[in-house]
Amino acid sequence: TVEECLNDISGNYPNITGKFYCIFANPSAKSIYDMVKLDQQTATNMLRQTLQLKKDLETKFKIDFLIIDTSPGIGLTVVNTFMSSDAILFIVRFNVVDIEATISMLNGFSKPISQHSLIAVNMVPVKKFQDGSHKLVEGLVKSKLKSNVRKQNIEFMGWLPTDQNFIDLEFELS
Repeated sequence: TVEECLNDISGNYPNITGKFYCIFANPSAKSIYDMVKLDQQTATNMLRQTLQLKKDLETKFKIDFLIIDTSPGIGLTVVNTFMSSDAILFIVRFNVVDIEATISMLNGFSKPISQHSLIAVNMVPVKKFQDGSHKLVEGLVKSKLKSNVRKQNIEFMGWLPTDQNFIDLEFELS
């Protein structure tokens, strides 16, 4: 049931008013394998269940926002999430390949996937904010989205800066 899946983690955030619920995915290898191997009929049933879940959360639990973190890439579960969403936030890494792949994915849909789509660029070196060069790159990303994304209305949301020292440390620890 929905009640069994909802985890109230509001107590972890004392400065936020209201309730904060999470539903955790099953991280087991079998569960991941099963999701990757979905057939069309099962995916259609899952879409129906996802839409019902969204309705139940809005009416029974009075949830104002529902954030679903999907796996990277495109599959039937990700498409189902798009289909049941009022807004979609795409997080792309700060490189040409990720931006081009996102544009290609968006253009692969025959109609708009959401009323409101946003894109945020992740892993932008902090030094790009210090020297102001992020504004030039922001203009290029906006231009690329506007000229290359068909049928979709996607808005540039902003940047998620990253400290290069953190990236270097993460690499060393790996």
